[in-house]
Amino acid sequence: MKSRRAWWLTGIGIVLMLVGLVTYFAMIVSYYDGVAPKGRDFRGLVDEVEITSVTKCELHGSVYYLCTGARTPGYVMASASPVYVFDGKGHLQEWIRDSGDQPKAMARWNSGNRQNIAVKQALREIYGVP
Repeated sequence: MKSRRAWWLTGIGIVLMLVGLVTYFAMIVSYYDGVAPKGRDFRGLVDEVEITSVTKCELHGSVYYLCTGARTPGYVMASASPVYVFDGKGHLQEWIRDSGDQPKAMARWNSGNRQNIAVKQALREIYGVP
């Protein structure tokens, strides 16, 4: 009798653990789907995700805009926020899902002349929007 009850409790525990893991991974996939750039231009990103900062970077004679997304929720366990890189015409060049875990990708954009600007200023510079 005890053996049957032990198996039953063990089975319930395993099922609950599997449900928890599936839920956790579904939440992570949902988060990254939510911050993935849907469009390919700066204006579209501003409408899609929360931008916390914009850094204008001049690199090899070209202008780029590095947009940092909102801090990731704790359950995602990312070391840093996502970064979206746009060229001077507002076209997406690169999406860095976790800027803290991809130092090689970030190193390329962390060189050159850099200046923090507001989102509205970046929109004016790219599209001429007042």
